[in-house]
Amino acid sequence: RLWDIDTGRLLLTKDDSGRPGVWFEGAVPRQWRYFSDGRVDLQTLEPSPVLTVHRPFKTIELGVPASADPLDFTPDGKWLLLGAWERSLLVDIATGHSFPLGEPGPRNSAAVGRLEADGRTLWLGNSETGLHRHELSFSARGGPVLAIGEEVSGHLGFLPTALHRPTGRLALTNYRAGLVRILDTRSRQTLAEWPLPRASHVAFSPDGSLVLSNAEPTPDGRAEIREAVTGRLVHRFGG
Repeated sequence: RLWDIDTGRLLLTKDDSGRPGVWFEGAVPRQWRYFSDGRVDLQTLEPSPVLTVHRPFKTIELGVPASADPLDFTPDGKWLLLGAWERSLLVDIATGHSFPLGEPGPRNSAAVGRLEADGRTLWLGNSETGLHRHELSFSARGGPVLAIGEEVSGHLGFLPTALHRPTGRLALTNYRAGLVRILDTRSRQTLAEWPLPRASHVAFSPDGSLVLSNAEPTPDGRAEIREAVTGRLVHRFGG
């Protein structure tokens, strides 16, 4: 298939198995890649927008590499909140130094955190333990300090996956149990809950009334839009 790049108009279709790629000359290198399974993409190689690279992890025991899941920034933009194995981290953007948050969970458990709008209230969850709320401050030397936290009972294994700050609604996912749950952070009441096998990610609509949730691939894998307060299914996406 040959496309007009500026307009997206299809100019020509030709049946063949494709080739690895075609390079276009010019100030900005571009590579046109096409595949026998029907995929086509155009890669544009520009000067990197990456300002710096932080490597907050070393390889943990048994050679299993740890993974970092960027979650949030503090309001002043100085700290990056990362999800990780066993416990979450705060990374000093200027220095790259990382600070673990809270007590570590069991080995190879997943840890996730979310910051409220004030940047001083932190929700922490672990796939093997409970949900906690902490007050976050910074010492005279600039390092993060967590006050003794409050455990919000009844949410064992749930991760604080998304927070809609204006409404105070926290979306929790339980990968192993296959559940999505919406918590009112002010009243600590569960507003809604629904099954979703291998639930992994959640996003709120801008006004917080709708929730988009999806899961890791399964035979019946899907993404769904539901009402945040009632859990009523609004739309289901297959695949």
